[in-house]
Amino acid sequence: MLDSGSWNEQTSASLDAVIRRAYEEMHILPRSNSLVWRELYTDASILRSLGDVLRLGSTQDEALASSCVSKLDHAIVIAGAPGEGRLDIIYDAIHAVQHAMSRSEPPPDQSFFDGNDTPPVVLSRSLESAHQPVPRLTGPPSLSLFVLQYSRQPFVIPGFINDWPALNEHPWKSFAYLRSVSGPGRVVPVEIGDDYRDDDWTQKMMLWDDLLDALDPHKPHTSDKRKLYLAQHNLFLQFPKLRDDILIPDYAYASLQPPKDFPGYRPPANEDQLVLNAWLGPPCMASPAHTVSAASFILTLLLTRSNLRIRSSTSTVRPLPGSISRALTVP
Repeated sequence: MLDSGSWNEQTSASLDAVIRRAYEEMHILPRSNSLVWRELYTDASILRSLGDVLRLGSTQDEALASSCVSKLDHAIVIAGAPGEGRLDIIYDAIHAVQHAMSRSEPPPDQSFFDGNDTPPVVLSRSLESAHQPVPRLTGPPSLSLFVLQYSRQPFVIPGFINDWPALNEHPWKSFAYLRSVSGPGRVVPVEIGDDYRDDDWTQKMMLWDDLLDALDPHKPHTSDKRKLYLAQHNLFLQFPKLRDDILIPDYAYASLQPPKDFPGYRPPANEDQLVLNAWLGPPCMASPAHTVSAASFILTLLLTRSNLRIRSSTSTVRPLPGSISRALTVP
């Protein structure tokens, strides 16, 4: 049983060394072969944070509390928090640390949304540069029609997500709401820069509050003009309350066969066989051409418009003369 008397700096240093070693091994091995090291990273991070919790009981050190929460977030983001019950232990530990710091409670949900502020429905349109038009449907197709006709091509359903809580009672446009689901001290992975091919582009773990401050047009900003972008990150794993704000379409559970030009595709090895990611960035954020390794890709845009160029999985990333692409602007 852990107690403050049995914990010392040597114990902390030993666990820090274990965390560093596990991190190094995780980056050498393919993710499919690194489970034991991800489990070790997670367990060592939990133990290291529990040591900080013991010290918090006597010091009430805010910096120590933030460091403790950060270590636990690293276990989620970097290792995925594998192992039975590990994720629940991390959630409970983060909540306990935040509660111990006696921060002010978040405002009630009803203060986040003005009932008259209904998100507008902006219809998509094809760009003049598109080689093939992208169908814009007047309503969602049935699941059987999706499987038979629409599952092998891009299409748009305007207004399909207008009833999501993320656009209504839990609006993601509210920075206050996004802060309330996390509590203080949380960190997330952020891309820094306009283009990952630039020399000054980088990535780092950043305080969630600092990212929201940087994206908030009403907050004073630093002299650093580089854009901050939370890209393709499972934010729902870190902040489970956000998962209740979205409604996964039935199409995601259609169990489609791999396409002919992607015969080696295997669905994600989780219970739902889904990859659920979020993107959060400033206006006019542009992403260079890249690939998405998924047989089906459902993109929902909550608070933005996006110019997309969709290409076949058999083509190269760089557009070639005569190759097939579809371009559209969606709300």
